[in-house]
Amino acid sequence: MKKNTRRSCVSAFLICIVATLQSCASGRVAMATPETVRFEVPDSTSYQILGLSIAQDGDEVVIRGRIRRLRQYRQPITGHIDIELVDPEGNSVNLTGVPYYPRNVPLRGSRQSRFIAHTEMILPDKIVVRLRRHTGTDNHT
Repeated sequence: MKKNTRRSCVSAFLICIVATLQSCASGRVAMATPETVRFEVPDSTSYQILGLSIAQDGDEVVIRGRIRRLRQYRQPITGHIDIELVDPEGNSVNLTGVPYYPRNVPLRGSRQSRFIAHTEMILPDKIVVRLRRHTGTDNHT
């Protein structure tokens, strides 16, 4: 009797996992390819901006990434990330500032914070995404 109950629980668990994966797969967004998007990130002695991705989700563009504290840097890293989208002609199409969480990049553990930006627009064929950390107030959102 216990074997049947265990099998039923395992079967139900697997059905839940498959259903979850199918629902996630159906809600996927179109990721931009390296041929259409170029990321520009300044060099820094205190942090790195990495793990960048950009995707079109309906009429919204979603940009994700991480800011990581370099090991040797022990001062606070607070502020936000400025994101500028530039078309092939060099015109600024969109400018936004987004906070990262945790707000102060941790000194221990992963030493990184995450950010995500949502902006209403349709990605052009080619675009440059410029990112930089900014310590002032966020005037772009």
